[in-house]
Amino acid sequence: MTIQIIPLNKLRLSLHNVRKSGAETNLDWLVANIEAKGVLQNLIGGTAKKKGFYDIFAGGRRLRALNILAASGKIAKNHGIPVMVSDESAEGIAETSLAENFLREKMTPTDECQAFLHFLGTDGDIDAVAKRFGQTRRFVEGRLRLATLAEPIFDILAVGEMTMEVAKAYAATADQAKQLAVFEEVKGSWLENNAHEIRKRILGASIPASHPVALLVSEAAYTKAGGRVARDLFTEAAEWLDGDLAIDLASTLLQEAAAIHAEKSGIGTVVPLLAKGSTWTDREELTQARLDREPLSEAAEARIAEIEAEHGQIEQLFESTEMDDEEIDAINERVAKLEREEEELRDTKVLIDEERKASLTQFMVIGEDGKPRVEANYWEVPQARQKGDGDGHKDPKKVAAKVQGLSGVLADELSIARRDILALHVASNPAIALDLAIFTLADRAVGKYSEHGCSLEVTRRNDPSVRGNLPDSLAGAALGEIRKQLDTAWAAHSAAAERFEAFRELDEETRATWLAVCMASSMEASLGGKGLHHSNPFHDHLGQLLDIDVAAWWRPSAGGYFARVRKAGMQRALDAIGGPVLAAKYASSKVAEMADACEKLCDGSAITEPEIREAGIAWLPAAMRFDPNQAEETGAEGEESKGGAAGEDNSHPAGEEPESGCEGEADGNSKASTTSENA
Repeated sequence: MTIQIIPLNKLRLSLHNVRKSGAETNLDWLVANIEAKGVLQNLIGGTAKKKGFYDIFAGGRRLRALNILAASGKIAKNHGIPVMVSDESAEGIAETSLAENFLREKMTPTDECQAFLHFLGTDGDIDAVAKRFGQTRRFVEGRLRLATLAEPIFDILAVGEMTMEVAKAYAATADQAKQLAVFEEVKGSWLENNAHEIRKRILGASIPASHPVALLVSEAAYTKAGGRVARDLFTEAAEWLDGDLAIDLASTLLQEAAAIHAEKSGIGTVVPLLAKGSTWTDREELTQARLDREPLSEAAEARIAEIEAEHGQIEQLFESTEMDDEEIDAINERVAKLEREEEELRDTKVLIDEERKASLTQFMVIGEDGKPRVEANYWEVPQARQKGDGDGHKDPKKVAAKVQGLSGVLADELSIARRDILALHVASNPAIALDLAIFTLADRAVGKYSEHGCSLEVTRRNDPSVRGNLPDSLAGAALGEIRKQLDTAWAAHSAAAERFEAFRELDEETRATWLAVCMASSMEASLGGKGLHHSNPFHDHLGQLLDIDVAAWWRPSAGGYFARVRKAGMQRALDAIGGPVLAAKYASSKVAEMADACEKLCDGSAITEPEIREAGIAWLPAAMRFDPNQAEETGAEGEESKGGAAGEDNSHPAGEEPESGCEGEADGNSKASTTSENA
């Protein structure tokens, strides 16, 4: 092979050049560089079939840049270009092209940093340097920021013993003393390669510019008040260094917005919270107000009937037709759309008496977009508080373990559903209900006051407060039917003595049923598992004693369970139902798609193998089982996805753990309502 000087207009691109993509991009810097320095590296080509022409199979981008210069008149069309002329075969040409493109060693970030510093020392124009080397200004500035790294950190990066992400974390500040302080803190520990933790320690009490608080305040208002902004030159991100200032500004804005809403709506109290949702602590002294809604319009009722009819048609279609995955996905998407539409139709306007407005409370929080929003629920001070530890409060030292893997909202809802199932079976078994009542009295007699929260007098249950009104469960509806069938004729008497004598005339079975229903009404909400808030080992024992088949009364749905836990939780459920093959099938699915698939597996509507269908119908999350021996979970099924249920914040303080989970007693030992923490 020899190097020849060949006129530019005699060169053309070879079809054997292995670079097929990206050849046309980012040519500006190459054009500028060749214009300034000429062709620094010869092209490689071979003689073309057309006499006098040469095909270039290595150096195609340089040839494109030269043609751009010729077209703009900056060089002659017959400008001489150095070309190494090869007589290799087509296979050899392709190999040479691959070697020329592939066997290049990329410069290290520290080399790039020092090179940019050298060129800036010549003309000091970052934009000119960026253009010359085909990079963005931000890229050049990012590499230059590495020059501010303290020497020990820069040296470690230079020899390849530090990742670029960690170096960027240190370079978030130009303060080398701060860099070295953090470097010494994490040196030798598992944190030394944790870019997130290093950046957090470097920036201190800062907040990202994308934080809802920052979006509410606006950068203009923040900087006008003296706030400092540190921009990450490696990304588009920025940090507000004066987090306390930003919070003060946001608090003022939120208070003003809350006052405006209170004036316009007439609501007595609007509490501003710098959070995405109110917590149990915020609502500790309140109870959720039960308010009526506007009745459905005729059009809405008609549309809901149409939706229900279409649901029925879809169920029949699933049962009678074999479909491929695409058809099933399309139907699932349609079902989800219908469910959303029905939910919107039922979400009618809340009706509030003008006189009652002044006693109500709402919470104003910050949305993800930084805009103030008012939570949908209304709260009020209860007319009659349950007595607790003397003053209605729990001893703060009595803190139970949080429900690992379940958010507060989801834990509340599951605990109520599980309690309803247990209560139904207590109500259906008068013999055990009688034993339970007698046991409660005897247990009190020996001084066991704090272990079960159960008394002969049934008081109002302190169920967890959940967002909106929960639909009736199968167990709740069945329990309601038992109550409807009770003989209440004795209650028509006005005098207590007359009512008592009439009640005594009931047969033994009817009186026992009354006892069972009353006992069932005292059952508190609980979850399965040991050592967790909302858990109750005594309920687990009762469930075993009553031989409860939870799956016959409750099934996990997409909206009620699966869509509100993390994908990892759904993956574990799929693995338990159908093994790793089934779990892998949905590994790349979206959350909604995976939740729908899990629901269909668990309600038996999925078209699948008999053994998988049987396992799906029987599957339950640990929180819903009555198993005294199950181990404490660490998030296997739970962890409600971020954002949770309609903006609820899921970090709740825990209260004292009950032992038997029954409610009632005139002496005021009923426990205060508590909700679980998000693990």
